Formats: sequence, structure tokens, C-alpha cells
Amino acid sequence: MTDKILDIVPPQKADRPQRNTQKKGEFWTLKRIILLSVIVVLFAAVFSYLNFAKAEVKIWPKTELVDSKELVTVEESADKVTEDTIPGKFVFSQVKDSQQFNSSKITSNQKARGKIRVYNDSNQQVTLIPNTGFMSASQKVYKSPERITIPAAKYRGGEKVSGHVDVEVVAAEVGEEYNVKETKFSVPGLNGSTLYHQVYAETITDINGGFEGKDYKVTEQDVKEARKKIEERLKKEGKEKLKGKDYIIFPETITQNATETFISAQPGMKTDKFTIQEKVKTKAFAFKREDLKQLVEKLARKKMEGGKIYEPSLKLDYEASEVYPEKGRVLINVNFSAKVYSPVEEKEVKAKIRGMSLASLNSWFNNKNQIAKTEINTWPYWMRSLPSSSEKVEVKVLID
Repeated sequence: MTDKILDIVPPQKADRPQRNTQKKGEFWTLKRIILLSVIVVLFAAVFSYLNFAKAEVKIWPKTELVDSKELVTVEESADKVTEDTIPGKFVFSQVKDSQQFNSSKITSNQKARGKIRVYNDSNQQVTLIPNTGFMSASQKVYKSPERITIPAAKYRGGEKVSGHVDVEVVAAEVGEEYNVKETKFSVPGLNGSTLYHQVYAETITDINGGFEGKDYKVTEQDVKEARKKIEERLKKEGKEKLKGKDYIIFPETITQNATETFISAQPGMKTDKFTIQEKVKTKAFAFKREDLKQLVEKLARKKMEGGKIYEPSLKLDYEASEVYPEKGRVLINVNFSAKVYSPVEEKEVKAKIRGMSLASLNSWFNNKNQIAKTEINTWPYWMRSLPSSSEKVEVKVLID
């Protein structure tokens, strides 16, 4: 039997065409992403330049230190500032105020005083010697320092009318207990005679003023010292009031007078306090601070043509050498030193340099003799020219 040989070969897979794995709708390839990013960056740069670009230009002008010593006349008749004259004028102030002061404390021993009416009911004139005593109902004795003559009683229309006389009496002793308002008096010296009951007296005014102890009294020294204190205070206030104005005062020309003085209590009056009211008028020769500054600027421009003073560097002093207040004239020595620079107008510079390239700008500044140095800062930093809009260019003038 013939053997059959079977050659079995496994079937081969047919080659299939490879499919494109990229989806038909896919767009964002790496190249495209990079390209788009570059476009965005460029757009942002252009947008920033057009909308946010700005520049700062700092300019330092050349400076020169100048100093000067000048004799200047401050003249009342001058109407403007020149290189050697300043207008002057008299300035005034007026201060009025009142102030209360304490009186002197003194030891006081005072006798009460007052007036009484002495009656005579007898038919004869009665004469009482000086220092005749009158005793009050409270047994206090008062004396009349004068000789007293009392007319006799008379009849009028059938009625008896007592003779009388008014006299001043003084208490025999000091003290408040002798102060009385209404009382009747007898005459102890007539005791034992018929006149004792016919001669008597009564008060017609209060008897007062009696005092023993510490009291207050205005003295001449009190008034003198009080006036001195209030005048000193008002004079000081008057000077300060002048300083408050925009003037420089010459102390040598100040005159002050106190007027309209009122004193509530005169020396000798008994009171614990008194008030003084006074007015003080102040007059002085002066000149305006602004005029002195203007004069210094004129002198500075004389030293440096067209120059301007850098005010923080200004050192200025003056001293009166000759004073003639009656003529309205004072001569002063003016000494000053300051940095002076040629002014740079920021608006003009800004208008000229806007839109200029940095190279052209540096060249332009190098041709300006009055400029010492500059510094230019731009944003974005890679800008090579200034913005064309002057509003986006900031110019600063700085002084070292």
C-alpha cells in the first residue's frame, strides 16, 4: 500500500492595508500649536506696545554754585524790586485785652463811721465839746470829733419842735461789732443833769466800715505791677501778630504804645481783685519775604545768564547796617549762596522727543550744553524708540 504524504501548510494571513490612525477631524498638531503660540506672543507684544508702552526720561541740568554779598536799600518810596533796592513799608498791629489781678493782703484795724442826728428838747442851746461820746442801745460808744452846738427847741403852731444838728461820729474801738444800721443814742457825759433826758440822737445813715483782721486793698504798687504785666504780654502778642504777616520785620524799628487803659479799682480801694483793660499799638518797618527772594533771583541771573535758583540749596542771611525809620529807609547786607541751573521746560522737551529713537534721543541730549546727564527707561524694555504720544512720555528734571 502506497503511503500518501500530505503536505499541510497553515494558511497565511492576507496583508491588509494599514488604516490611517489620525482621525479625519483632528486639527491641533504640534506644529500648529507652536505656530499659533508665536502669533499670540507677537500680537500681545504689538498690543502692549500700542496700548501700554511708556517711557521715563530723567534730565539733570548742569548746575553752578554762586554766592554774592550785596548792600541793598529797603526804601518806603520804592515801588519795585531792583538789583539793589527792595520796597519797604510800615506795618501795624493792635492788640486789646483785659486781665484780672489780686490785691494786696493787709492787716486792717478800722473804726466804723456814720452820721447821726442829735436832738435838743430843752429851751436852751446846748454845746458839746469835741470827742463827746454817744452810747448806742447796744452799749457801744461813738464819738464826734467836732464841737457840736445844738439849737434850743422851739414852738411852732403850739407844738414843741426839737432843735437838732447832724454830725459824723466814729466808733470808739475797732471791729465789726460797731457796724449798725438803725439805733438811738444817749449822751453819757450829761448823766446826772436834766439835759441827760433832753439831749439824745439817732442814726440817719448806716454806721459801717468797722473791721479788725486781714483784708484786701488795692495799692499803687499793685496797679503798677499789674500794668507792667499786661503791657508786656500785649506787646509780645503785638510783635507776634506782625510776624504772622508775610513781612520781615526790622526789630530796631519797632515802637509800641499802650492806650485806652481802664482800671476797675483805684489805689486805696478795698477789694480782693481788680481788672485792667489795655490796648497796645505796634508799628515797625518791614519788607516782603517774596521781594527778598525776587532780589536774590535777580542777582543769581546776573551771575549765570538765564539761571534759576535751586531753592533747597539756597542759603540766605541779611543784617541791617544802617537804620533810618523816620525816613522809611534801612540799608541791609545780603549774603547768599545757591546752586543755579539753566531751566529745562518739561513740556517743550516732551513735545520734541516723542516718537524719537533712543539713538537720536541720546544724540539730541549730547548737543544740549545745559544738560549734564540723562537716564532713559522704556517699557517694554526692548523698545528702541519713544512712544509717539506725549502723554506716554514722562519727563523729570532733577537736581543733584
